[in-house]
Amino acid sequence: MECSVTEVGAWSVCETNATSITRRGCAAPAPEKAGGGFGDPLDRDPDRVLRDVVEEKVAPEHAQREYGVVLVESESDGVWAIDASATEHLRVRMHTAAAD
Repeated sequence: MECSVTEVGAWSVCETNATSITRRGCAAPAPEKAGGGFGDPLDRDPDRVLRDVVEEKVAPEHAQREYGVVLVESESDGVWAIDASATEHLRVRMHTAAAD
């Protein structure tokens, strides 16, 4: 998780999607957006992966690397879409590599 830390007196302010304020040198829990999940990530419905990207729960790079879902972003309006053919080919390659 990226964190921009600002020191303010005896306090550290970590700004991410949520702001954490702690005494300098102390640790604060940083909740992650995603859990370990259930089942093979390559079996996850690509539409659900797309939804997670749109809701900023999963980065587009993570969608491709971990779920085998290839997304393309429209240059005109920034809307994400699934490249179904590329996703199918990538998932076959990833399943084959996992079996080796």
